[in-house]
Amino acid sequence: MKAIADRAELSKGLLYYYFEDRQRLYREAALLVVERFFQDLDDHLPPDAPLPELFEAYLRFTLERFRTDRLMLRVVADYMGHAAPRSGRDDAMRRSHGPWIARSRQALAGTPWAEDPSGFQAFVFDATVVLKDLCLAGRDHEAERRIAFWTDLVRRASACPDAGRKRR
Repeated sequence: MKAIADRAELSKGLLYYYFEDRQRLYREAALLVVERFFQDLDDHLPPDAPLPELFEAYLRFTLERFRTDRLMLRVVADYMGHAAPRSGRDDAMRRSHGPWIARSRQALAGTPWAEDPSGFQAFVFDATVVLKDLCLAGRDHEAERRIAFWTDLVRRASACPDAGRKRR
């Protein structure tokens, strides 16, 4: 905490006044980074886009942000490793996803995931994890191939409304 206080030109006591420990400080900083990502994403996404285009725009924006913002990449890597949105362990992080979730739910109407969006949300999460891993490994070309494949998969599934329904 001393190094952080020195770099921020604050006293260590003042830093502890606002953040009880390093984990709390990191969590708050990570939340700011993730909130900024989702605000920028919301500005970037095409309005009223069908699901395949919305999904592709999300993946391309995410990949570009991972490529250009190493802090974002590190925060997401840590966040996905410990407090993933699916786990429900971090309400503040999940709230930062609000606009994206609302936009994706709107786009899910008329698709196989309309009745139960959790399968699509898990798919988006898993795709994001793969993009993160490929970016960390410097395999950008493979990330581009995966985006094209996943987008085509969503496009095909969206064209078949019964494709994703659970069989009873």
